[in-house]
Amino acid sequence: MIMKIYKTLKSIKNIFTGDKSNDRYSSLRFSHVDTKGERIAAMTFDDGPCGIICPEGMKLTDFIRETLESYNFKATFDIIGSTEENYPDKPGKLGSFRWSGVCYDHYPCFEEDKIGGAVNNPDIIRRLIDGGFELANHGYRHIACGKQGFPYYGRAFFSQYNDVITDYKRLHDYIYKNFDYNMVGARPPHYAETISGDKTVFDVYRELGYNYYFASFDLGGWEKNETSGNMVKKLKKALEENPDSLCGKVIYQKDGLSMSGDMPIYEALPLQLDLLFSHGYEIITVSELLKRFA
Repeated sequence: MIMKIYKTLKSIKNIFTGDKSNDRYSSLRFSHVDTKGERIAAMTFDDGPCGIICPEGMKLTDFIRETLESYNFKATFDIIGSTEENYPDKPGKLGSFRWSGVCYDHYPCFEEDKIGGAVNNPDIIRRLIDGGFELANHGYRHIACGKQGFPYYGRAFFSQYNDVITDYKRLHDYIYKNFDYNMVGARPPHYAETISGDKTVFDVYRELGYNYYFASFDLGGWEKNETSGNMVKKLKKALEENPDSLCGKVIYQKDGLSMSGDMPIYEALPLQLDLLFSHGYEIITVSELLKRFA
């Protein structure tokens, strides 16, 4: 029931906010572009890198990377620094939006923060960069930029503009200093955009020189009791109804566990990519999508 309410409210919000194409931030926020009919889309993976070992016997993010490489696909990884500092906190209820913590997010899960994040997985970061994948800034501690309403009300958040800048710069500088890699895109945790007063993440991204990598198609991997079958079914339905429906879209995926503590992305991703490949799609990074068509 909570999930249905959340999706309904999100749909209503999207009707009124859309892609902000008419405001002063339109040059920053991208969710899709016109590919002139070419079957090309960008894929993004949030909340990693994830060092949890999957059934394949390797770290999850490495599995995602290798699976993409097997199709000669690339993707953008919206990475975090670490959630290790998000304590004191209490574990949330499994299956709820606060499953990983009452006050903060903890990736890949509560009290296992050292397994996730860029600072704990420099080997993964190096392999992503060397493989031609894109890194985007998803916030060092994955703390919302401003107070949130349903379903994240009561959670900790950054209320000051300078705190948001500091958090993003902390991750940006870590990646640049240690890997000589300059991130040019970002996505705010939980898509929270209003910080305080008239300050928003758009002001932050403009100051840091980032594009805002929104998403226009959610392939899941994060919902309660979600299965790989449901994730594949959603994609299959979209392609059967209109094979061109994903042209130019920015696709969302989860680099980590679902709200139920499962890992549906492990089984779903190879099947999803096979569907896209069989329909003639090329999957690339968001920056490459913008470079070619924006």
